Amino acid sequence: MKLKKISSVLTAMLLLIGMGISFTACSDDDDPKPEAKITAFSIINAGQSQDVAVSGVINGNAIVVAVPYESDLTALTFNATLSANAILTPASGTTLDFTEARNLVVSNGELEEVYSVTVMKADPDAAVLKAIKVASAFTKEPYQTTLNLMDQTIKVTFNTLQADTVVITELEYGPQGAVPSTQVDKGINLALPNQTITISYAGEDKVYTFVTEITSAGFDATKTATLLDKTSLAGLVPSEISTNSSRGADFNGKYVFVASREGGNNIVYYDVNATVFEAKTLDMTDVAGGTWVISDVKCVGDAIYACNMVMNAAGSVFKVYKWTDVNAQPTVALSWTTTNEKQRLGDALSIVGDPSAGGYIFASNFPGFGGLADASEIYGWKATAGVFGDVMTWNPTLTKSNKVGQYGRVNAISGVADKFLVSGAEALVILNADGSIEHEVSGDVIQGRAMDAEVFEYNGGRYLTYTVNREWQAAGAFYEIVNITEGADAVAGIKALTAENIVAKTVYKKMLSGPQDAWVNANNAVVFDSENNPHVFAFTVLNGFIIEKLNR
Repeated sequence: MKLKKISSVLTAMLLLIGMGISFTACSDDDDPKPEAKITAFSIINAGQSQDVAVSGVINGNAIVVAVPYESDLTALTFNATLSANAILTPASGTTLDFTEARNLVVSNGELEEVYSVTVMKADPDAAVLKAIKVASAFTKEPYQTTLNLMDQTIKVTFNTLQADTVVITELEYGPQGAVPSTQVDKGINLALPNQTITISYAGEDKVYTFVTEITSAGFDATKTATLLDKTSLAGLVPSEISTNSSRGADFNGKYVFVASREGGNNIVYYDVNATVFEAKTLDMTDVAGGTWVISDVKCVGDAIYACNMVMNAAGSVFKVYKWTDVNAQPTVALSWTTTNEKQRLGDALSIVGDPSAGGYIFASNFPGFGGLADASEIYGWKATAGVFGDVMTWNPTLTKSNKVGQYGRVNAISGVADKFLVSGAEALVILNADGSIEHEVSGDVIQGRAMDAEVFEYNGGRYLTYTVNREWQAAGAFYEIVNITEGADAVAGIKALTAENIVAKTVYKKMLSGPQDAWVNANNAVVFDSENNPHVFAFTVLNGFIIEKLNR
């Protein structure tokens, strides 16, 4: 009996185990196959208040979500429902930038699927500013404009040297039938507080407020440092250049050079970094000829160029000499024979580029006194591999001033090719490479006798500087720096100068002296030091020179 009972129990247990195995096998057959799918997708922080949830439409591996127009596409948070045991990268609940379509990866074991999610803005159903762009009111230079629909602000970014009066160049709003409080081409003074634009629709007004981000640029005039002052204002003009026998000057960062006929024909030079300030002279071997043997001087790096002066006779030889450095002997860089009796060359010498390679030499025809009356003639020679071609003659017809020949000097324009800045005692003009006028600056903007004008760029700012020597006003010798940052380039910046804005645009002025002599020369130069800070040099006959360092 006991054995039969045990046997019955074992049989029952085996039957139960067998049934269990059978049930387990049946359950495995009913489980779904593993999948890597997104089964539901939504953006949960849409709308201007970032509290609107919007479901996406899933079509295969593409998901499209249409959010309210005023949603911030750069920071949307999503929720996703996945197939069993699947993992999503990035994880559900992540905040992403959806301005462009984003890929999400779903994995489940060895399975992997990539979903592309596109978020688009639905058409607005309430008043909204959709887009706006602004530019300088003076030059139409675009400013960086950022529209924030969340806090209803329009941020405009510009620097301290750019105009704070702007014009609207692009304006888009919605929905159909909405009305803005302003229009394209309307001006806005961002220096004034609470400048706004209102969009009205169906009885609703939505106000957008301008905010400015003004970045630092250019130099700080209060930090200008005087490195060397040898002016008559300081009573320190060196004796060897203290008379009107000294005519022209230049600065190359190491030395100041002055063409002088005081006690002979010399190029006097001063080492600006020397412990003892003293005058030295270049080797003048074989420097001879001309009405005046020496008249003006210009530098190109370590090289020095100087010219004689010829006038009132055809067949005179105009010469330009070159010294490779202060220790070299001179060679003749250019020799040109005048062709008529109304040519007076040498009062003002200009060097553009490097004549030993492909630069230019220019000389203006001084009007009257042996030159052509009311002359605006500029004679130029272009070098190719150090060899000068035939003379070219520019003779622009001025309409806003008398002439450019009197101490007319030609300078390159930083950042602009094939245009030249020409300035003299009675004119300041921009000329094209063929000598035609691109722009003429009116005398009520920049006065006559603003000489040797140069353009330079520094710390995001663009400037025009020149030296003035005028005899009709006490304290008549000085140099100025004018802000021409406005515009796509220096030409646009100069064109934007007006009689109304020139005072505000003149950011620095340094006096050199009172009136000393009538109708004599002035020079200006800008040289950058090893730290890329500009050193400005200004010289006038009788008034000596000054060198100042500009700082951020």
